[in-house]
Amino acid sequence: MTNVKSYARHAQIAAQVIQFVMMENLHLMPPASYTLTQRNGYVWLVAAMDTISLGGRLDAYEHENVTHQLSTSLSEAFGTKQHIPVVMANHTGLRYCVLFGKRPTLPRRVEFPGFGERDVFRLGIDVRGEISLKAGLMKNVIIGAAPEYGKSNVMRLITHQARAFGWSLYLADSQAHTFNPDIWDAVACHPVARSIEYLLVMLEAVSADIEDRSVRFRSLANGGVPAADLDAFNAIAPEPLPRILVAIDEASTPLQDKRVFKKIAALLREGRKFGLHVIMAGHEWHKEVIQAEVNDMLQTRIALPMIDAGSGYTVTRSHQWGSWVIGKPIGRGVLRTNQFTPMQFFLVTEEQEATWMAPNAVLASPLPGDEMALAQRSLAEAEGKMTIDLLQGWGLSEWDARSLIDRYELRGWVAKDPQQKNARYLTPKLVDLVSNLQTAQTASNTQIRSQTDLKQSQTPDVGTTHRTKEEP
Repeated sequence: MTNVKSYARHAQIAAQVIQFVMMENLHLMPPASYTLTQRNGYVWLVAAMDTISLGGRLDAYEHENVTHQLSTSLSEAFGTKQHIPVVMANHTGLRYCVLFGKRPTLPRRVEFPGFGERDVFRLGIDVRGEISLKAGLMKNVIIGAAPEYGKSNVMRLITHQARAFGWSLYLADSQAHTFNPDIWDAVACHPVARSIEYLLVMLEAVSADIEDRSVRFRSLANGGVPAADLDAFNAIAPEPLPRILVAIDEASTPLQDKRVFKKIAALLREGRKFGLHVIMAGHEWHKEVIQAEVNDMLQTRIALPMIDAGSGYTVTRSHQWGSWVIGKPIGRGVLRTNQFTPMQFFLVTEEQEATWMAPNAVLASPLPGDEMALAQRSLAEAEGKMTIDLLQGWGLSEWDARSLIDRYELRGWVAKDPQQKNARYLTPKLVDLVSNLQTAQTASNTQIRSQTDLKQSQTPDVGTTHRTKEEP
């Protein structure tokens, strides 16, 4: 058992350094409080910001430069050549967590634990636990990696989940390695494109799909104003539209063809509103290959171990993280969204793929997890009845209950039963969707900690154990 009090002096020095760096070097507000705490054998100093006094203006505080400056300054203060880890946590308030003593580590291999909530991608783990990304936040993606360091795995990890969510797939792979046409042609909307000419044909098919969606959006325009995005459209559409995934492996070569580059740039500009997500992967990325017109619209960025720091910089747009991925194990990388997350990406095994690609395989729920639970509860407790009063009794607000009922009626998932005083009941269409679920899929959600031996690497919550407050 680690003695937290033995780190009290370290915490006092660290608090002084943080106060000085935040105010004098970065010209930012300092933390409002400091907590010295232990979690699963690790000792942390948690510097908590008063987000209310900051007025919600957190961009400057969430920038990677803040944790980098704090880490560098703390290392200098303690006279160590190795940077002292500083982790930013913003899931329950903004905090900077300084690790004392031994460091948490990531495993070299973590198998994909199973499909989760619809349109939420399970990507991997960092030292605090699982990393997942909602479809609305996973924008267009660029992936970079040296050969045999996990690029194809991450491409398939995302694509298999998109397929499980019911997305429309358009795939391209000149080497037919990541997306073997013998397997993927049967589940994609278009044969896997293996040449530049066939890629152009495929991109034309995607453009036609986008144009069709544009017509549908206009046809359901509310007061003459089309839906702002796919989620808004699906909320009122009788038949919801799936999202579209365009996944192009070995993309650096076709991007050098002006026709391909122009077509992809147009899709990136126009397709987001209609549910289009583009993922491009390659072994080497340089600014000459992926010019700004396309590069700027690839906002979700994944760097695995790279051939050189130049490619790492192009993918991450950070010299620090571009260098960090050099020499890492297979599957280890950094995810950049609005912040940088070093992590181990889940591994998709051959056995898993064989199961998922089997004929008539049911991969994931056609409903978000919370809505699926409501449908299952309706069947189990109310014989399929679904009314506003019932939904309110199950925790929904009146507004949310009415919105859900209206949406389900448009989709033909609930209908009034004249024999039951016109109360609404689930239709066979929705009952069939619910009954086709694989119940085993949810069991894996609770297994990640034991599978990855990361129980000792969680970032602590504020408010436990020994407190220190220091002024510079």
